[in-house]
Amino acid sequence: LTIIIPFTSTLSFTKDDLIPGVYTIFFADIITSTMTQLIDPASHFKKHFLAPRAKTQESMNKCFEGTSYELAERYTSAIKLIFLAFFYNSIYPAIFFLAAFALFINYMVDKFSIMRTWARAPKIGKEVSEFSRKYFLSSAVIALAVVSSYF
Repeated sequence: LTIIIPFTSTLSFTKDDLIPGVYTIFFADIITSTMTQLIDPASHFKKHFLAPRAKTQESMNKCFEGTSYELAERYTSAIKLIFLAFFYNSIYPAIFFLAAFALFINYMVDKFSIMRTWARAPKIGKEVSEFSRKYFLSSAVIALAVVSSYF
């Protein structure tokens, strides 16, 4: 967005300018990813259509297993929101409120999904969170410093 929108259009509020575009990205991320995660159409199809038509008890039990998920995917979603907020903070300071709201919504939907709809996750160590904290969050803070000093 920053490259394709002319500099004179960065701070105006018409439909095709930068700030409404950034708002649209955050709003779409809040709505589409959370709704898709909450609705979970594949799981509902398995539970309500395939399970009653299963031939054996074992195949029916497989239909009722939860949706598998990756912890790395959840970290990627959170880091993406943080990175976008840090990148656009100098021209749109209210992005921190949008990012906080988006992270809160993601937290609540993930909590519901872990408790209700997702399958049990495999036991993994703390390496994923340490790697994310060390490298991705550090690069987001560096991007915050660079963008804040040059925008």
